Amino acid sequence: MMLVLLSFEPLVWERDQLSCGNMNAAGDASPRSDPPYLILLQRRTSTVHTNRTPYILEHIEYIESLPFDGMVVNIAPSWEVMTGHPITYEDTYGHWLAPLKGKFTHFTQNFVEVMIDDPGDVFDDAAWNVTAENWGIMARAAREAGFVGIFFDDEEYKGRWLDYPEDYANPVHTLEEYRAQTRLRGSQIMQSVVAEFPEVVFLVYHGPYLSEPKTPRDVIAGQAGDGDPSNLTGALFTGFLAGLGPQAQLIDGGEVYAYRTAEDFARSYDWRKYGLPSEETNSAFISDPDRAIWSDRVGISYGVYNLPFPTQQNTMTPLIMRSTLEQALRHSDRYVWLYTYQHNWLIPGEMPRCWRKAVEGARNAVGLGVRG
Repeated sequence: MMLVLLSFEPLVWERDQLSCGNMNAAGDASPRSDPPYLILLQRRTSTVHTNRTPYILEHIEYIESLPFDGMVVNIAPSWEVMTGHPITYEDTYGHWLAPLKGKFTHFTQNFVEVMIDDPGDVFDDAAWNVTAENWGIMARAAREAGFVGIFFDDEEYKGRWLDYPEDYANPVHTLEEYRAQTRLRGSQIMQSVVAEFPEVVFLVYHGPYLSEPKTPRDVIAGQAGDGDPSNLTGALFTGFLAGLGPQAQLIDGGEVYAYRTAEDFARSYDWRKYGLPSEETNSAFISDPDRAIWSDRVGISYGVYNLPFPTQQNTMTPLIMRSTLEQALRHSDRYVWLYTYQHNWLIPGEMPRCWRKAVEGARNAVGLGVRG
């Protein structure tokens, strides 16, 4: 019976291997000499917060066997930074992040997440002073814990304030004044961050393309409506740029999940890196000083999603993930992030094998290699 088992199991493994498709097929180009990092953004899929400190500590060995270079950690203060109420360093670092210090070996590119909320009108100095202080506390905690930076989710799940004038009751200021004040708040946030974490990597999920009406539809690709000049996302982003220290990195995260081909990714890169800040576009929220430094100081990233989005026509399978993720890795500056829902990478045995093979194949194709 033992001989039968030994001869049978490899056949099952091989058949399962073939059912995944050719995940290790070479891409159209050679491996990159400077491949970017691949970051796991895993959303909670059970009653357990798998991307929080207690679970990570219990499963650190397994987590570090996964084919990623780091992960996004979401803690309770992630949701409190922009509420207008103060957070404390003792809770943010002492309770949540200090236990993770020195625990990662292979995951060298870890980030803490901050979720957007509405602290109050951008002309409310008291509320936004608290917000800037909160950002400084989070940045200090991330640095002390050995993280490389912050992932900022600027999609408004709760309080809304980025759309003028509908998010403001009887505003007394013009759109131009709100743009200027939002830029100021972004600059104050970033100054607070770099004061505590000079070399921070600061990735913003949705870049400023959402606020520019000349953004091509193929770039937004159904992720949102056409670029809206009354949306303040762009002004907030340029505020981050204005407050950026010389060692810090600001990254347009590219949360657009419909890209599939090399042309899709290249078109997006060229617009976000060069077209958006150009004199020809003449964006209302990008100043001449911003244009002069944009391509040097703003990094381009992509988010890739494991589910069809924004419509079911944007099919996603392991084979499609294999090629999509490779193209994202080929066209980004320094980081690509994989957003995963339903299946959970962080729970041993839950991620179907073909999805792991897809990620490993994409990593191999661009020269990142496979770990674990």
